[in-house]
Amino acid sequence: MPIQILSPQLVNQIAAGEVVERPASVVKELVENSLDAGATRIDIKVERGGAKKITIRDNGSGISKEELALAIARHATSKISRIEDLECITSMGFRGEALASVSSVARLTITSRPAGQNEAWQAYAERDDRAVTIKPAAHPVGTTVEVLDLFYNTPARRKFMRTETTEFKHIEEVIRRIALARFDVTFLLQHNDKTVQQYRAVIEPSQSWQRLGRLCGTAFVKQALAVSWQHSDFTIRGWAEDPRGRDLPEIQYSYVNQRMIRDKLINHAIRQAYQEQLTGTRQPAFVLFIAINPKQVDINVHPAKKEVRFHQARLVHHFIYQAVMTVLQHSLPVCPARPQAEKVAQPNVLMLSDKNKLVSHSTCAPNYDELKQRDIFVPQQAAHTCYDPHSFGRVLTFCSPCYALLESAYGLSLLSLSFAKRYLTERQLMPEDNTLLAQPLLIPLRMTLCHDEAAALHHHRVVLNKMGILLQSNESQAILNAVPLPLLGHKNLQHLISELLGYLSSEASVTYHKIAAWLARKLNHEAIIWNYSRAIPLIAEVERLCPHWVKNPPNALLVTLNLEAAIKAFNHD
Repeated sequence: MPIQILSPQLVNQIAAGEVVERPASVVKELVENSLDAGATRIDIKVERGGAKKITIRDNGSGISKEELALAIARHATSKISRIEDLECITSMGFRGEALASVSSVARLTITSRPAGQNEAWQAYAERDDRAVTIKPAAHPVGTTVEVLDLFYNTPARRKFMRTETTEFKHIEEVIRRIALARFDVTFLLQHNDKTVQQYRAVIEPSQSWQRLGRLCGTAFVKQALAVSWQHSDFTIRGWAEDPRGRDLPEIQYSYVNQRMIRDKLINHAIRQAYQEQLTGTRQPAFVLFIAINPKQVDINVHPAKKEVRFHQARLVHHFIYQAVMTVLQHSLPVCPARPQAEKVAQPNVLMLSDKNKLVSHSTCAPNYDELKQRDIFVPQQAAHTCYDPHSFGRVLTFCSPCYALLESAYGLSLLSLSFAKRYLTERQLMPEDNTLLAQPLLIPLRMTLCHDEAAALHHHRVVLNKMGILLQSNESQAILNAVPLPLLGHKNLQHLISELLGYLSSEASVTYHKIAAWLARKLNHEAIIWNYSRAIPLIAEVERLCPHWVKNPPNALLVTLNLEAAIKAFNHD
């Protein structure tokens, strides 16, 4: 097939695959557009789990008649206009993809009226006719978006949709997450003409607890420890559970600049703060909002904007850890109390007492420049630092080429990140009780095998199949159909599998462990530039999989540094 430019419709459908995963994705994108328009009330009406109809109505600023057709065009947006704007994103949406993506897989109608316009106008777009039809309509100030027959023109996508109940539960969870971040907005959710949820806007501060209870349950509210800590360009507020209470359902919501995200760095910092208080498999429940200078965070790293990258990951991690730990120290006698005369920066801590009254403990924090100079994100008193007994320690910095300098109760140590990464890859490639899940390749790869490679494939086919490597062979030809997940990202699978068969042909005895170890070395031979966002989740995963290594680590993973010998080497008089 010759190289050719794809049609705009095909391009939009490909893009829709990234933005529109299911009906809940449509609801999320449209509700975020309403919030960007300044809406204070948003009504969401869903039929048959969103497969039949989704209607989003708001009282926002609206869209003028001149811009209505342009709103459905791909990469058309009012949020940004220059490349510099990507470095300081303050809106929920910014790519101009949502409406174009939705219109390519559904029948889309937009009715809108801005305050400065006497009449409303309606735009209709459908895949089969890319021209947008505009006609007058009756509508108050605001916008209504109607999405009919989602995935009607892509049967393969529609086939993978779940049941009506399951799809609606995903929509309900999306609205719950958004409503948690916007207490100032009223949300009404209906399914099949029945009101399921109504979250009223908070007018009085006392109403915050009522809305939190509606969203997270009264059990969470009764055990909530509320945090509010702020300095020049970093704020963290929200609620975290009191570990002395009973187990709570899984409530783990984190937001950055009011955008709901799932970030391993944030989760690790919170889990590390709770490590000594929660036992077994119990996970902390929390709802935390982080406000940071938009220039210090990159939003444009995930198609659905579910992930972010912090430019100063270390400061963010320690700031969150310190804020949550301080709240727990106010409620639990974890560490020895500091002397009263000592002046340290502490967050504002709001604790819900047994009588459901807020008790406030507040001291002012220094400005950002002073924080950086004093490194307030690191506990000030080393003698009273609480070290997690189930952790290798706190990451201080990195040493070239692949080592992390850690601080723990046992002193300073160096951890080999390359060994840790290689070990995790090896664990992922080892079949336990069942066969590893094989990931089918989009395009099967044809390979030419030498005599030894073909013999190795014939002899070890069962072992390879159990490890998720599926090969069809015919004499000197082979077709690679699937590989396990860790191999999917490899740049040259044909060369890797050919090398693997060559290795197997030279081995007298072959085990799963040998193959997994060989592949792990091959997959992790390239140099990596390590940073906190990469290292902390990796170390946390090793701690989870091998808790016995924390007290008795292998020499290839961790080496304790002898500071006394280093100090003696100075030969002070």
